[in-house]
Amino acid sequence: MNIFHKITLTNLKKNKTRTIVTIIGIILSTAMFTAVTSSISSLHAFMKEYTIDTEGSWQGAAFRVTQSESKDFLSHDEIDSSVSLKYIGYANLTDSANQYKPYLYICGVTDDVTTLLPVHITKGRMPENDSELLLPEHLTYDGGIAYSLNDEITLDVGERVDEDGSILDNTLHCLVISQKNPKTEK
Repeated sequence: MNIFHKITLTNLKKNKTRTIVTIIGIILSTAMFTAVTSSISSLHAFMKEYTIDTEGSWQGAAFRVTQSESKDFLSHDEIDSSVSLKYIGYANLTDSANQYKPYLYICGVTDDVTTLLPVHITKGRMPENDSELLLPEHLTYDGGIAYSLNDEITLDVGERVDEDGSILDNTLHCLVISQKNPKTEK
């Protein structure tokens, strides 16, 4: 045992109260540090899951792409997965209580749309063919239009036009992508 150890032990034995207070202080500061870092880690995980639930897990989107551009895009090794949305048209909703959006935007999606985009089905299931629709829940509480499962509806699909008769252009093909995580790839 060297001289520093002997002096330290002697001081610790003489000042028992200060030694106990110091040990308690070390324990409390360690516990506080652990609690703060655990809280930050937990908050980070919560925010990540919340964002994925509300916004989806996609990392990029390309609008107005052609079929060949989509294939070129997806040929890159960095792309992990993708979902395609194709514009079909708009249907005017004559019974809509929402004066700012009295129409229904209609688009076709690939089967795996739920892997990257936040689709939360409250009733029924995903459409299985071209004659089935997935209607947004806000159609009821915003537009005052309520449909039941298995209702048959006829929609006059076309373009949106403004008061001047100009077409409001939203004819797009959207490609939503997710990139491979370079940290996990070997």
